[in-house]
Amino acid sequence: MENSTYQIEAGNPNNVIFESPHQNRLIPDAFQCYQQLSTTAEQRIDTHVDTAAAYLLREVGGALLTNIVSRLIVDLNRGADRVDSRVCPTWPSAKVYRDGGVIPPFVRLEGEWIKLYDYPLDADEIEERLRRFWYPYHERLQQLIDEILQKHEQVILISLHSTFPKRRHKHGDRPVIYLGTRNGETCDSALLFSCKKRLEEKGITAITEEYYQGAYTTQAYGKDERVNAIQIELDRRFLDPGSESGRVNKILNPLISAIQGIAVGETRPIRSAGRRKISMRSYFDPFTGEIQFFL
Repeated sequence: MENSTYQIEAGNPNNVIFESPHQNRLIPDAFQCYQQLSTTAEQRIDTHVDTAAAYLLREVGGALLTNIVSRLIVDLNRGADRVDSRVCPTWPSAKVYRDGGVIPPFVRLEGEWIKLYDYPLDADEIEERLRRFWYPYHERLQQLIDEILQKHEQVILISLHSTFPKRRHKHGDRPVIYLGTRNGETCDSALLFSCKKRLEEKGITAITEEYYQGAYTTQAYGKDERVNAIQIELDRRFLDPGSESGRVNKILNPLISAIQGIAVGETRPIRSAGRRKISMRSYFDPFTGEIQFFL
């Protein structure tokens, strides 16, 4: 199903929801007057996440919710109250946000900061963008969660993104995946442990909490202890479908196995295997060449 804000696709029924808020680049006609939006939208997407999301949905099942417009119009992974004073100084609660907030006033491309607007936006335009794009997306996401909770005791909510890994985490041709749960606050520790362990057993460098701890979607929906919310950042080096044969599978197949290990089917409910707490942190042991983790 598709509307002007989001698109929903369904796989085999289970308790998993994938959501991808940064994978599209569309600047609607009404916003083409802001020239910098159109010229920078191409660079401000989660590269190849659309391909990864479609593959995960096909192999794992569940539901996939994706955005339609560029994150430069509205960033769906930021709270609606996070309006930056540099984009709208008249907004009642506006202040400077390090990440630019829900409607970014600037972007950084190739080390250069680019201002997106020549003049501040008025509060009416901010309100219209939120009403048109932000609220429908998150209302639909909450509906998906509620629908699953009618059949299962818990939901697995995965916010999909892509990034180039930090240099210190690159070890040869080993893919890197970051698992963010706000320091263990948004996901059952046993489920996170299982997911991380399966990834590492299949050759993935799985990093928890050190970077990409999870933004709005993970934090907001993970407050409900029935929702296990994880922000997953995939290694872009392995996502290009045009790269050498098998390279994409090297990162996606282990992730599929890890998610299947914590998901449940249409009829079997899941019971919490552990309590939420500070999750595992991991590091690469240069002496053994292995990924070590500790509580």
